[in-house]
Amino acid sequence: SNSVIGMIGSVYFAGFAISSGIIAPLSDKFGRRWILLSSLTVQTISYGLLITTKSVSATIIYNFLIGLCSGGFMTIIPYMNEFIP
Repeated sequence: SNSVIGMIGSVYFAGFAISSGIIAPLSDKFGRRWILLSSLTVQTISYGLLITTKSVSATIIYNFLIGLCSGGFMTIIPYMNEFIP
């Protein structure tokens, strides 16, 4: 139904909004490299699981995880020049 499709999209943006306030301070405390690599790893695994899922509730959970990781990705990538020696 339309409400389920709306929920799938909404949880992505909810995860993105939550992550933007959490990941930036964590990356300053623990280092941007490890936070970015862990965020990309979780995001890659979530995309793989999202492709194979057949359940709506699992799709919602994986979209939320992808949103969480995307917030970390977008807050750290502008500082990418630190990774280049």
